[in-house]
Amino acid sequence: MVRISRRGSKSYFLVSIAILLCAAFFLSQASQLNAQLNAMKTMKTGSGGGNYNLLLITIDTLRADHLGCYGYQQIKTPTIDNLAAQGIMFTQAITPAPITLPAHASIMTGLYPIQHGVRNNGNFILGQEVRTLAEIMKEHGFQTAACVGAFVLDSIFGLDQGFDFYEDRLPARGKPTEILYNERKAEEITHLGLTWLREHGGGKFFLWLHYFDPHAIYSPPAPFAQAYPKCPYDGEIAYTDKCLGDLISGMEKMGLSERTIIILTADHGESLGEHGEATHAIFIYEPTIRVPLIIKAPADLLPRGKSCGAMVSNMDILPTVLDLYGFSPIPGLAGQSLLPLIRGQTKEIHQQLLCESLSPELNFGWSRLEGIRTPAWKYIQAPRPELYHLSEDSREMKNLAAQDAKLSAHWKRNLERLKKSSSPAAAPETARQVEMSAEIRARLKSLGYVWTRPVAGRKTQGQDPKDMIYLIDYLDQGISYLYAHLYDQAMLCFQKIIQANPENTAAHVNLGRVYQEKRLFDQAEASFKTALSLNPDDIDAHNQLGLIYYHKGNFELALDEFKRALAWAQYPEIYHNLSLACDKLGRSNEAMAAIEKALQIDPNYAQAHNQAGNLFFSQANLDKAASHFETALKIDPQNVSAYHNLGLIYGQQGKPELAIQYCQRAISLDPNSPEAHNNLGSIYLSQGRFSEALAELGKALSLRPNYQKAILNLGMAYFGLKDYTLAEREYRRAIDLNQNCTEGYHQLGLLYLEKGEFSLALSSFQEVLSRHPDDPLAYYSLGKAQQGLGQTDQAIRSWEKALSLKPDLAGAHLNLGNAYFEKNLIDKALAEWKIALQGKGIDLSVHLINVGLTFSQAGDDNKAIFAWQQAKEIDPQNPLLHYYLGAAYFRQGKYQAAYVELQESLRLQPDNQQARSLQEKIELIEEQHEAAGVK
Repeated sequence: MVRISRRGSKSYFLVSIAILLCAAFFLSQASQLNAQLNAMKTMKTGSGGGNYNLLLITIDTLRADHLGCYGYQQIKTPTIDNLAAQGIMFTQAITPAPITLPAHASIMTGLYPIQHGVRNNGNFILGQEVRTLAEIMKEHGFQTAACVGAFVLDSIFGLDQGFDFYEDRLPARGKPTEILYNERKAEEITHLGLTWLREHGGGKFFLWLHYFDPHAIYSPPAPFAQAYPKCPYDGEIAYTDKCLGDLISGMEKMGLSERTIIILTADHGESLGEHGEATHAIFIYEPTIRVPLIIKAPADLLPRGKSCGAMVSNMDILPTVLDLYGFSPIPGLAGQSLLPLIRGQTKEIHQQLLCESLSPELNFGWSRLEGIRTPAWKYIQAPRPELYHLSEDSREMKNLAAQDAKLSAHWKRNLERLKKSSSPAAAPETARQVEMSAEIRARLKSLGYVWTRPVAGRKTQGQDPKDMIYLIDYLDQGISYLYAHLYDQAMLCFQKIIQANPENTAAHVNLGRVYQEKRLFDQAEASFKTALSLNPDDIDAHNQLGLIYYHKGNFELALDEFKRALAWAQYPEIYHNLSLACDKLGRSNEAMAAIEKALQIDPNYAQAHNQAGNLFFSQANLDKAASHFETALKIDPQNVSAYHNLGLIYGQQGKPELAIQYCQRAISLDPNSPEAHNNLGSIYLSQGRFSEALAELGKALSLRPNYQKAILNLGMAYFGLKDYTLAEREYRRAIDLNQNCTEGYHQLGLLYLEKGEFSLALSSFQEVLSRHPDDPLAYYSLGKAQQGLGQTDQAIRSWEKALSLKPDLAGAHLNLGNAYFEKNLIDKALAEWKIALQGKGIDLSVHLINVGLTFSQAGDDNKAIFAWQQAKEIDPQNPLLHYYLGAAYFRQGKYQAAYVELQESLRLQPDNQQARSLQEKIELIEEQHEAAGVK
């Protein structure tokens, strides 16, 4: 009999429990293994993903090492951590470029930037010939949608290819100097995504959501700002993670989670001060090119809880999706399918990867950075090359290239070989130009973009970004100061950059913009010319230099610069500026054609509508002018120019109260607008309210002492008050400011005409014509001066020239008729007068009466009688005309003829006491003559 001790019984019990637990464990493992084997089988056949939706999440500016699942202990990111726990996490994922648009283009195409051609933000566009993930999914019957959180991914840059729905309408809010101005918050992206899913989640879909919040400027909302006071960047990540949680929770409620493959990655990371870089886009060190990459799929499709340390890229997403869904592979991709690694392959799918940043070159004129990364090494080609052994120096602190020239040369050859093998036959090295709206340009300019035409290569290598990186802070500060109107502070920032880096095109262009705002046009001109000497194809510099020439009155030079800019880019604001210059040169047709082109490119360009209104206003087409001004206000209710221009129209239409109301509205919107005060002064001038005009024009000039238009209007106000001395002073002041001020010479000439100083008037109008030889008004006024000097033949030639340039110039017709009449060219005179008076509501006979009165007052009754006789043929029933004739004959002693005309006048108007009195005088004279025996 075997005796079993109590102790032995206890041991037997524990062993039994252990066996049962082991059995359960192995059954569980077998079950998991079976699921994984099924998943592997599915992946091998490449047909398992076809029934699943695809959700791609890209989080802008997200460092992998600032997530909990990647080992960061100072943050809570439960949503992303849970995705990693339920999916496959790649710990060594690399982006090909630390710049938003190029990186996203690579994610969507599986290509390097050198292959798809998008090398920078802002002035590159993805070509239609490049095939995108969205296009592929759409071809296979998926509904496709995208919601982007930043303006740099606007559809104009080409990433909307293949999407049925591309939500990129970003609200303009906050200060334009802040990147937040161009951002949509994470909760809005989640809301938009869930809204779209509620409508379209019933069918197969591919949805891309782009979260922008970790991008600078870091301003997480509560409670994340309070939870991460020392690192607001982490606060933005935690906030985004919370919004991702809301997204996934919403999808679970719709029953979509288990039918959706989720891929999460970032476009690039953030330096956070490492290597001297505050944010990203310049360097290609690990903090900016290492990104998270997590794939979570239903359990029957992919294994869960797996971590992979192989070097991969976010370019691998597209080929992985093709493999997962069983779609045909695309030859020539830089990316590779990740499925072999997920299946357990230990061999690296990438032996080496390219990385680059052309931003230093394209934005600042420094050297571009290009690199090659392997699982253990990184080489960076720069004026001072860099080589790091990452497995021993993960923070890239020890540059081995400086120690071993041969080793550095070996890596440089590797880089060149990889670039050559990756480049297509015709690598797209230049940006595809796009007709970009003025609003888009303004937004991108607020982020500091400078419009250069990207070039294939530079003859000389720029400065090493390592030596220049500290200047980025000055540039960012300067741009912020510029848009905050803190021009002196902005000027100091840009001057510091130029002192350290004289070849920095962006600094010269922005300094020129500061000088331009301060109206220091000579300094601005010098800055833009320097920028163009460094980069002759700088679009902004040509455009801004054109504006400087325009403000200085050099309209032909301005025209040349605008045309040079348009040779590289069809931007509406440049067409707008071209229209301004053409208008000043009297080329009205070209001015109208240019503004029509601007509105064709951008129908919602308020300033272009304002300029179109100005052109129609100058043509006296007030209805069309008003229509454009009103459109400008609908687009931009704060458009000060449109308000005061409508005020001018109402003034012309004889609606003084409305005119003043609109001008005052302009002033209420911008009390410091010299233009608004000047235009209100103009309204008062047109109404003859000269003292009130003086007050408004004084305000305009207190705001801008050298404001030429206001100075000229001030002269006209003094002229209206008959203070010719002060009027002449202001006109001369305008001319002193700009020797090409033709309006100043013209107004000066009109003043001399008024004073009867015809020789001085003649010289003034000749000054106008020496600058603008096709100015019809100048010829018209010149004719008046010549007439005053008794040079009738010369006056006739001047008026004829004016009419050849402007046939509807009524004053020229009228004065030409008068001159012909003086020379007894009656038929010609009548013809000119008829044209002059046509549509004016004035009868030709009335004009002839006035002509006769003019001659009569000058003591020339013969010419007066001739004019009135001509009038009598037109209007024989005018009693006043018969009276004037009778009075003239009376003065000439032709009493019988006088009596006949006076008799007719009284017949037509019996109560004409003047005619009766004069008739009685004639009767008395006749009686006296009879008594004296005089016949």
